Amino acid sequence: VVQSPHSPLSTRARRRAEEEEEANFVIAGAMEQALKAANMYCDKVSPPSTLRELLSQIFDAADEESEGMMAHYEVARLMMATLPGFGLEGWDINQLLSCAQENDDGWINLQAFTKLASKMVIQLRERRISFRSSSKHCFAPVAKEGIEFCYLAELKETVSELMKIFEAKAAEDPTRGLYQQKSGEYSSQ
Repeated sequence: VVQSPHSPLSTRARRRAEEEEEANFVIAGAMEQALKAANMYCDKVSPPSTLRELLSQIFDAADEESEGMMAHYEVARLMMATLPGFGLEGWDINQLLSCAQENDDGWINLQAFTKLASKMVIQLRERRISFRSSSKHCFAPVAKEGIEFCYLAELKETVSELMKIFEAKAAEDPTRGLYQQKSGEYSSQ
């Protein structure tokens, strides 16, 4: 079956290819910005062609033992250093990290995370750009009274649970600091 260059199928395919090319161009620019933000850019070496390749190179450089695994906090540190250059904020990066699968020892398989992250970063970036272009990103300050109204019960429960832990630890080891309630707030003795 021969299709006309003006058929709906070829038009859709052409449009999809143009959109993909444009997205690749935007991501390439974002990768360059990210590398510059992390002080990793070098104009003498061509940058990675895909986000997945970039993340792989970052992890390979940081994985000194070539184990293919890295502690969660190390992955977080690398992402916090690199991804703001993509226009992501800490909140976005934390969301990405919350999806990382850890083993029982708290280690992340870098290959699996790279595959997941390369897709998620693009989605998070598009969402962040959309959010910034909308008028919803203007935040009003929240008064202390508003926080207390919404979360006072949870805050009191958290303080109560923490006090139980502190008191139990202080009973185990008297050299640890004791905390005592003074006028509705907690202070160290």
